[in-house]
Amino acid sequence: MSFLTSQPDFTNTIFGDSDLQKAREYLLTWIKRERVSWLRNPQGPFGEYWNRDNVQSACHLIDLARMIDEVTCNLLPQSIPILNKKIRENLLRHPSDMQQFYEALTELQVAFMLISRISPLTLEPSIHGQKKAPDIAFQFPEGMVYLDVTVFRGGPLDKWEQSIDKIRKAIERRNLKRKRALSVSILLPLENTNIDQIISRVLEKMDENVTGEMAIGDKGIIRWEPFPLTIIPYAEAGNPNMSSIALSSTGIGAYGTPGVTMDVMSGFNTNIATPSPEDINRANELLFKSICTKLKQKHDQFPRAEQCLYVIKLGHWRLETERILELLQKQIWTIDDYRWITGIIFFRPRQGYLNTDKGSEFLLLISR
Repeated sequence: MSFLTSQPDFTNTIFGDSDLQKAREYLLTWIKRERVSWLRNPQGPFGEYWNRDNVQSACHLIDLARMIDEVTCNLLPQSIPILNKKIRENLLRHPSDMQQFYEALTELQVAFMLISRISPLTLEPSIHGQKKAPDIAFQFPEGMVYLDVTVFRGGPLDKWEQSIDKIRKAIERRNLKRKRALSVSILLPLENTNIDQIISRVLEKMDENVTGEMAIGDKGIIRWEPFPLTIIPYAEAGNPNMSSIALSSTGIGAYGTPGVTMDVMSGFNTNIATPSPEDINRANELLFKSICTKLKQKHDQFPRAEQCLYVIKLGHWRLETERILELLQKQIWTIDDYRWITGIIFFRPRQGYLNTDKGSEFLLLISR
């Protein structure tokens, strides 16, 4: 099954069946108009979501459709082709550089948040005498406001996240091929490891036994076990007693009514193996230096004597916004070289699609 034919259960999520139907119709129409060949060979992260049959993938695509639709309705007409091109070229094909994918997605997410506060928006506004322009602009009574959006990764944390993603996808592909349902816990060290060798070894061990574990160096370990499925009466399907649902050792489980089977499933719990405070501090220091460098580079991109905001999305949850704010207050706003910028916005995207997940938010730090 794919996104167009799957029947996900949206219980406890922010979406419903009507959102699914609307997203299917909208995306199908949009893609046929902008990149019809993608439907024959879906590519990139959203292509993977399109080909999967699970609630999380459906939620990602519903969210994408909602953002494209509502942002388009709140753009100046000349900006709509710019938005379509960004999505067509950066989100709906296999990106040679994932940074470019995340930058384009974050720009769309930021624009989606802005339109609930201000409209219309202009994308890549033309500024006289400048070759480059900020990503977004809008009009206030006091004048124009310009925003540029950047995603900052975390050096060693970024490499760790890429390694985790590579291991997870390899296990998902093998589970699909072997038609098995596993709950997997991955504890991966921050230090450099041979990921291809780890993948080869763990897949071999998983084929030998559906329950097991494999050490990674001195600190890391991968454990796996059958994914638990609890059968509940039809009468309880709408409001199950969650305490009766069997969970794996990592707290993962599912439930279904009589007759339901689960041939293929991958549930993951991932974490860093005993990260030291020094590792996290080093990542934050590298991030702060990157922000300083970027601000110097962006100066010529913003118009003079206008309100200028720099929007930053931290690419990893372990990067500490509070620590960065402290450094900005002490080492950025006090230096004349940075007085041209009005403020910095830290952007935190939605953490997930459950009703209990935290939504997107802006954290604004004003320089003047």
